[in-house]
Amino acid sequence: MVSTSEGVRLIAAETGRLKQYVNCTGSDEWALNSPCEGWTVGDVIGHLGWAADFFADAISNGRNGITSPPKGLPEAGSIPSLEENAPGSS
Repeated sequence: MVSTSEGVRLIAAETGRLKQYVNCTGSDEWALNSPCEGWTVGDVIGHLGWAADFFADAISNGRNGITSPPKGLPEAGSIPSLEENAPGSS
């Protein structure tokens, strides 16, 4: 496991690589199919941007002692696991 400071350095490095990729992506390439079935390159980049914002907020909330789920999401543990829904489980 990496230290927090090493994790921050890794995230910064990957963010830089992603920024370079996005800046070098031509407008005609955003609509191309990505390796993710059913998603375009633009869909994937949009998803990564959304996820970055979502997790940055969640991490900031946690660091400030806010442990409730983000708005619109259920409380932790309120959704049954797949094993609980499996046939024959009771």
